[in-house]
Amino acid sequence: MPSVVVDASLVLRLVIDEPGSVAVQALWEAWKENRTFIAAPTLLIYEAVNGLHRAWKGGWLTVDEVKESITLLIRFPIHYYSPQELADRAAQLARDFQLEATYDTFYLALAEMLNCEFWTGDRRLYNAVQRKAKFVHSIWEGASP
Repeated sequence: MPSVVVDASLVLRLVIDEPGSVAVQALWEAWKENRTFIAAPTLLIYEAVNGLHRAWKGGWLTVDEVKESITLLIRFPIHYYSPQELADRAAQLARDFQLEATYDTFYLALAEMLNCEFWTGDRRLYNAVQRKAKFVHSIWEGASP
């Protein structure tokens, strides 16, 4: 069974209509068809709910839309991994890529651990790591920056 790791920037595009949502929907449907094992660190939940909160604060979503989106997020067939098993490698990857924070490297560490692709909607992260981490893919691949 194929496996992928996804991050919050990708998953949020399943519940919020924004640039890249169509590409993410197509990917998600392909993964469902192929019975792909979809994984993420539990960090995804925190980041996704924060993204929904920011959309509410910005006036892009109502409270009811945020609640509905959270319900959808929780129901997605994503297998979650705890940060304890990823922390050391995440810290090392942040140093290796000279990133300002370690949040994103938890996803990278999980993809390494599962020996699978990592998919993101975060252009900044993709651009920072893709030359050295060929298992990292972006919904923006092939698009101009």
